[in-house]
Amino acid sequence: MNNEHNAEVNPSEILIEEELTAETETAEDIEETIEPEEAEDAEDSAEPVKKVIGSRFKDDDDDTEDAEQDKKKRKGPFIMVPVIISAIIVFLSVAGYFTYQLFFLHEPEDILWTYSDKSGDVEINYYYEFNKDGKFTIYADTVEFTGTFEKLHEDDKDYMILNFDGTGSPITTSIAGLYAGYNAEYTVSGNRFSKNQELTLSYGDGEYTMTLAQADERKNLLEPSEDFTADEKLTGDWTNGQMVLSFRDDGVLVQDNSVDGYGIKFYYTYTVEKGSFNMTYYANGQYSVDNYKYKIKGNKLYFLDFVLTRVDPDATPDEA
Repeated sequence: MNNEHNAEVNPSEILIEEELTAETETAEDIEETIEPEEAEDAEDSAEPVKKVIGSRFKDDDDDTEDAEQDKKKRKGPFIMVPVIISAIIVFLSVAGYFTYQLFFLHEPEDILWTYSDKSGDVEINYYYEFNKDGKFTIYADTVEFTGTFEKLHEDDKDYMILNFDGTGSPITTSIAGLYAGYNAEYTVSGNRFSKNQELTLSYGDGEYTMTLAQADERKNLLEPSEDFTADEKLTGDWTNGQMVLSFRDDGVLVQDNSVDGYGIKFYYTYTVEKGSFNMTYYANGQYSVDNYKYKIKGNKLYFLDFVLTRVDPDATPDEA
C-alpha cells in the first residue's frame, strides 16, 4: 500500500492550527478597525486621569505647605510662653514690692510724721522726716532743725540715735520732744496704705515715750503779703560768717545758721518800707512782728549790730 495513504492525520493538530489562524486574523482585524478618531478619543479619555493624578500630587504639595504653616503657628505660642511667664514674674515682683511697702514695711524712713504738743495754752504741731541717707529734719513752727540719725539692732530691739550737728558726735540736747545722744527704742505700727502708721520712741527703758502719727502734709505757716514789693538792693544772700540771711523776692526771709547743711534755719515773711523791713515769724501758736532799720553801702548790709557782706558781689546794685 502506498505510504501516503497509509499516513494517519491527527484531528487535534488540525484544530489547534485553525484556532491559531483565527486568533491571528482577529488581532489584525482589530488593529485595522481602530480609526484615528477613536485613538484621539482614547487619548482624551486618558487626560482626565492625568489631571486627577496631577491634582493629587498638587494636593499633596498643598498639604505639605499647610503642615509647615501649622508648625510655624505652633512655634509661635511656644516662643510666647517664656515671654508671658517673664512678664508675670515681673508683675508679681512689682506687686509684691508695693504690697510690702504699703502693708508690711515698719520703718521710719520716707514718711512724714507729726506730733501735737498740747501741754501749753496753745497746741503746737511738730513734723519729722527721716530719710534713707541717714538725714532727718524736724519742723517746729517756722524753725527747721536738720541732723543725722543712726539705726541699731540689739537684743531683738530696734534703736535710733540722733545728733543735730551732722558730725555724728553725741550732742545731748532736746528738740521738739526728741533727745539727741541717747538710744531711743522705736517701733512702727499700722500700714502706709491706710495712712495710720505710728512711730513710738522710748527712752530709758520706757521712762519717757513719744508717739508720732503719720501725716499727709505740713501746714504752711508762711503767708507772704499779696502786695509784697521787693527792694532790689536788699534782695539776695548776705553773710557775716556765722549765718546767711536770704531776702527772697517772694517775700520770704530765711536765716540759715546751719553748717554744711546741718543745724537750724529760721523762716520768716517780710515787707520793706522806707529803709526798714518788718519780719514776721510764727512761734508758740502765734505770729509776731519785729521791725528793723537797715542800710546798704556797696556790698555791705547794716542792721542792728550786724554787718553782713553780699554773698554774690556780681549781683550788687548801685550803692545806696
